[in-house]
Amino acid sequence: MNHSICEHANTKNIRAISSKALPFPMLRYRSIAQYYIEQPGCIFVEKKEKEKRYSFNKVFHIMIESESKLLSWGVYENDDEERLGEIGDLLLRKSEWNKEADMQYCKENRESERALLKRMPNLKGESAILTLEKCLALHDILTKYDTVIFEAGKPQKRTSPLTNEWSCLGFIRVLDGWTITLDWGNSFECKPLEEFYEKYADEFEALLSGEYEDVHRMALDYYVPLEDFVRYVYDGVDSEL
Repeated sequence: MNHSICEHANTKNIRAISSKALPFPMLRYRSIAQYYIEQPGCIFVEKKEKEKRYSFNKVFHIMIESESKLLSWGVYENDDEERLGEIGDLLLRKSEWNKEADMQYCKENRESERALLKRMPNLKGESAILTLEKCLALHDILTKYDTVIFEAGKPQKRTSPLTNEWSCLGFIRVLDGWTITLDWGNSFECKPLEEFYEKYADEFEALLSGEYEDVHRMALDYYVPLEDFVRYVYDGVDSEL
């Protein structure tokens, strides 16, 4: 089997590389944090050991960035028609990068530049398959979002003051195999979606809190394993021209 890709350019020498991120700690942390927060696209769930593995694919994503953190909420839906008993068909995941903590750490350890360049950013994630009752509430939120997204229009130059201290806001929605993506900085505004986020941000927190039935295993399915992506950021792969 021929695994090569035919590339043409106005040169006889063209090849693919993966260059490492610039040698600035916060830039490297951002690259890793963005990948971590945008992923995974799928989460596999095994309710009991050696039983059927269920596939939960991402159908909704919110990303909010402020001066202190980068935060995301991901909703994953069970592709299988078979339910997991009393557990519902939606999985909710929260991912966060604590920018403020990393900036402070860099300030306090400026003399250790080499160590800073190889350090992992301050990341954390939390995932839970929701109860049937919470799934109904989350389905209702998604239905409301689907109405808002088609009425929202594109972001416009901001004319009103910010009600929340965020610098960037983004939404991804997967519907019938199509992906709708919209993100903007705070110099622009999209009032219907900003109002949606302000209204439901606390509800996402509430949905993830509380008691849940444990499952045997979850596997976060990244496009590239996180450890490999970190290595690419720090060291690159054949990155010299």
